[in-house]
Amino acid sequence: MNPLILRVLVSAAVILLYITGVKLYKYFNRMRLQNIISYSELNTEIKKGIPTLLYFWAPNCVQCSSQELYLDAAQSKLQKHGKEFNIKKINAYIESDIASQYRIVTVPTIVVVDPEGKIKSWNPGLMHPKKIVSQLSFSRN
Repeated sequence: MNPLILRVLVSAAVILLYITGVKLYKYFNRMRLQNIISYSELNTEIKKGIPTLLYFWAPNCVQCSSQELYLDAAQSKLQKHGKEFNIKKINAYIESDIASQYRIVTVPTIVVVDPEGKIKSWNPGLMHPKKIVSQLSFSRN
């Protein structure tokens, strides 16, 4: 067999294995961020006495899938240390009222709200898990 054809076939096989692996990872490791919120529930959910992280995303956003992995890592780290907080996943396209209320112009964006309902931080773009943990560390728990 021609070495060039063999290289192309091996490259194609590696790409297909990578794509299959990503799809399987997403299927079997569903995010714990399935708590999607609507505009009517927002104010009651925030004022539960614990910090809330509002995660604004969009279905066609490539960076949002990376941000969800970062959120998952931060969530597991904070839960190991006994920190209690809410994560609310908000589709910025569907819930445009909430997005405009928080002046969201880009996704992903993370807004951290303290237990009293005041905005603690507003972070557009990707946010590393260490930064998420540090911004949620003001919790009393």
